[in-house]
Amino acid sequence: MKCLQSIISFAVLALFGLASAAIQKQTHTKNFADHTQHGTPSLNREAAAGLGTGFGILGVLMIFSCVKIIMEEMWKHKDQNQKTQAAIQKFRELGLNQKEIDDEYDEIILYRGKTEEQAALIRAKRQRRGGAVAVSQNDQGEHEERL
Repeated sequence: MKCLQSIISFAVLALFGLASAAIQKQTHTKNFADHTQHGTPSLNREAAAGLGTGFGILGVLMIFSCVKIIMEEMWKHKDQNQKTQAAIQKFRELGLNQKEIDDEYDEIILYRGKTEEQAALIRAKRQRRGGAVAVSQNDQGEHEERL
């Protein structure tokens, strides 16, 4: 399908190109005379001042935009680092570590959608196996996406 679209696009472009060449050939006149009726173009003082002012203002605004973008990125990184440090401090205050959080999440995934009786059976099986959590590959993928 893509090949057919490419061929059609190429054919349309070729048609326009041929039509443009034919029109130019019909309307082009061979006139090699000097164009003395028009003087050589020059830039007067007002136009030069306007051109310089326009480019100057554009340059200043572009530099301002770049500086503003860089400053915002620096603020975002600083803010994110502060939030991360605050979260780590909160974990330490609560006495939590990553393994406990992961185990709690695995339990939530393990018991999701189960009735109380099914959850009790799973708890009993886990206690017999020494507390090992059996998490399916799908649930493990969800867990990794969360991290």
